[in-house]
Amino acid sequence: MKPPPFMIKQFATLAAVIAASLVSNVSADGGALPPLRHVGDISYRNGGIGVDESQALKAEAERYPLTLVFAARIGKRDAYTSAVKVTIVKADGSSTLEVNSEGPYLLVDLPIGNYRITAISNGRSKSQSVAILAGSRRQVVFEWPEENQE
Repeated sequence: MKPPPFMIKQFATLAAVIAASLVSNVSADGGALPPLRHVGDISYRNGGIGVDESQALKAEAERYPLTLVFAARIGKRDAYTSAVKVTIVKADGSSTLEVNSEGPYLLVDLPIGNYRITAISNGRSKSQSVAILAGSRRQVVFEWPEENQE
């Protein structure tokens, strides 16, 4: 028995909606992106554990005005790190975003303005000022030396 035409149309619409929702979390290179999160007016993506997610976030970074990268010195090489507490504060001192990183990349959709970023890893704090300009993209790398090098 053939289903009625209206059921076929409903099924096709449902399939299109499901496909669109799946595609929204996949970057142009096919890697899975971590979920888009929001705090007030600020949206961000956070992660980069594993090759697929790392590559997806690198590709996605061109859509965000601010990319933060977290690394630690281990012996003679740098290694990505996570579990970094990040606070972004506007120049006027008002808090914009507080987040614990879930990987070495944090992509933040900040409005134009001046900000102070503080990143804390294993109790060690680093800060950096950054200006977000219209149409610009900034990447800030936070690198912590080995424990005995500070």
